[in-house]
Formats: sequence, structure tokens, C-alpha cells
Amino acid sequence: MSARGSFRAIARAALAADPRMSGFTLLSAWAGGINAELLPVIGVVTPQERVAPLTLKQAQRTL
Repeated sequence: MSARGSFRAIARAALAADPRMSGFTLLSAWAGGINAELLPVIGVVTPQERVAPLTLKQAQRTL
């Protein structure tokens, strides 16, 4: 799993463990809009990262 995927999984697990979020639907992925039947909903996303090579063994990654 990628670092971004791991971060999303940890965030979803933390939100799911919070009793205040028990009435929310947790989504791991979705396309387009979310219909009213799913509300309230929580979706955890991370922006796409940019990768710029620095050397043959190193790269700079930014979100």
C-alpha cells in the first residue's frame, strides 16, 4: 500500500472509531456525486502528489 493509501486508511479507522461518527457512511472511494441516501457521509482523500527526480536515488514529493 502506498504512503497516501496508508494515511487514508489510518484516518478512516480513526473516524470510524469515534462514537460521534457512528451515523456516518464511510466511503473509501467514489466517482461523481453522492446521492442523498448515503448522507451523512465521510470520505477521506489526499491530493495527488507531484514527484520530481532529484538524483538517481532520490525524488522530491509534494502534495
